[in-house]
Amino acid sequence: MKTASRNDATTDFSNVIGQEEPEKKNRTLDQQEITLGDFLRNRRLERGFTIELIEEITHIIPSFIRAIEEGNWAIYASKTYAKGHVRSYAEAVGLSSEEILSRFGQELDRGFPETALYRNHLLSVSMRMKRVF
Repeated sequence: MKTASRNDATTDFSNVIGQEEPEKKNRTLDQQEITLGDFLRNRRLERGFTIELIEEITHIIPSFIRAIEEGNWAIYASKTYAKGHVRSYAEAVGLSSEEILSRFGQELDRGFPETALYRNHLLSVSMRMKRVF
């Protein structure tokens, strides 16, 4: 009976260093962890579009375009405005807005929890009240 020595139990990892894991390498785009903003930004850059060109096409101001690309949903007063801008942005870079919204809908939902919507709504109501009186 042969006993395993300490040297027999070591594993050579030198051939794996610097290589991607096979399961990561073979994933499709849908399976990779990519945010809505990253996806749209990558598409914009692939097409050679600048933020200024997206602004001209969609009439969305650059700060909102950057917010979408950074996933900064707090800049929006409501999910409705965010969805409208995402639709316009997606179509401007040649993507199906319906497909984008269905694919990334959960990310948008996370960006707009009910309490945030309620808080933004109260803020907008109070702002309007100040203008009236």
